[in-house]
Amino acid sequence: HYYYFDDGLLPLGHHTTFFQQRSRRRQYSKSTTILGKKTKQQQHDQQQQRRVHVKRAESPPPGTCGQVYLWGGGKSGSTTVWYTLAWGPGGSSHQTYDSGPFLSQHLMEDLDIGKEGCRPKRDRWERWTKLTRNETVCKIRPRNNDDSNNDNNDNSLLLLQRTHVMNGCPRHTSVEDAKAIMNVEGGPGYNHHNHTKFLMLVRDPVERLVSQLNFIVQRYDNSMNVEQSAQEHAGGDGPVEGLIGDLSYQGRALSNLLSVVPKQNVLVIPMESMSRDMQGVVDSVMDHVGGERWDLNHTSTSETQLNNGKEGDVPYATVTNETRDALRGKFREDVLLLERLVGKRFSWSEWAYEKKEKEEEAERRSGVENDEGQREFWLVTTPKGSQ
Repeated sequence: HYYYFDDGLLPLGHHTTFFQQRSRRRQYSKSTTILGKKTKQQQHDQQQQRRVHVKRAESPPPGTCGQVYLWGGGKSGSTTVWYTLAWGPGGSSHQTYDSGPFLSQHLMEDLDIGKEGCRPKRDRWERWTKLTRNETVCKIRPRNNDDSNNDNNDNSLLLLQRTHVMNGCPRHTSVEDAKAIMNVEGGPGYNHHNHTKFLMLVRDPVERLVSQLNFIVQRYDNSMNVEQSAQEHAGGDGPVEGLIGDLSYQGRALSNLLSVVPKQNVLVIPMESMSRDMQGVVDSVMDHVGGERWDLNHTSTSETQLNNGKEGDVPYATVTNETRDALRGKFREDVLLLERLVGKRFSWSEWAYEKKEKEEEAERRSGVENDEGQREFWLVTTPKGSQ
C-alpha cells in the first residue's frame, strides 16, 4: 500500500498512515473551538463581507461532482491545500458542509482511489473516472432535520453535502496530462469547460527545487548531499530535467495547461498567500470552483500543514549563493514567461530581471500600494493568458 505526499511515493509505515492521519484529524476535532451556532443568513452575511478576489463560477449540476485538479504544485503547498479543502477546518466541525466540500481521504480509500489519484499512468485515469462517475459521492441537499448534530431542528443550521472531488496529485504539468484530464468522464450534465477547475500553486523555483531535494533526503536517501545534487542540476548548458525540472519550470507548465483549457478555469495561488490569508485563499478556491464558502473558524494555518517538509531530526539543508545564482540562471526565462502568462509580478521574482530592468521595475513599483498598504501583494488570480 502506498500513499502520495507531494513529490514522493511513500510506502505504508514509512510516513504517517491513513489511520494515524484519521486519529490526528479526530484529535484536532476535539481541540478545535466551535463557534456559537449561527443562522444561515448570519453565515451568508459574514462570508459576503469578506473580499472577493475572483468571479464566482457556475456550480456543478446537482448530484454531479465538480472536478478540481492541482496543476504542478509539488513542494509549493499542495499538501496544505489538499488537507484543508478535503478535511475542513482542523479536520472536522464544518458549519457549512456535512464533511467538507471535497471528497475526504477515507472515502477515497473506501472507493480504492488513493489519497490523490497520483498513481501509475496505467490505471490512474481509470480509477479516477470510477470516482467521478459515482453518482452517490456528490449530493447537493441539506441534512435531515432529525440529525443528531442539529439539536434544535433549526432549518437554518442544515448543512450541505459534498459537491466536488479534488485530484491532489502535484505532478500534472504536460499537455498530455491536461488532455487526459479534459477527457475524464463526469456525471449527468457535466461540462468540462464549465465545471473542471485547476489550482496552480506557485513558488520561487529555486526554493522549490531545494525543498524537493530536502524531501528526497528526509524521506528516501539521507546519504544524498543537497548542495552537490543542486550543483548537478545547475550544471551544463541544458535545462533541468526530470520531475524536478517539470515542477520547477512553472511558466512552461502553465503554458501547457492554457493550450488545452480556458484561462478562466485556472486559479494561480502564490505559496506565500497561504501564510498571509488562508481564509482568503479558501474563499477564492470555493468561488473559483462554484462551491459555497465556509469558515476556517479558530483553526490556525499550521494545523492544516500536516506535511511540513521535515522528517525526524534531519536538518533542512540550504545551498551556497553560487549554486543559487546558477539555478536562477536556469529558470530566469521561465519566470519571465510565467509572469507574462499570469499578468502579475511575484514577490520573489526580482532576481529574474537584468540590472537595468530591475532599476526600471523598482521605479515603477515605488509608491504602488494596494488598499491594505502592502506593495503589490495579490492573493490569487486567474491568468492573463497571453505570452
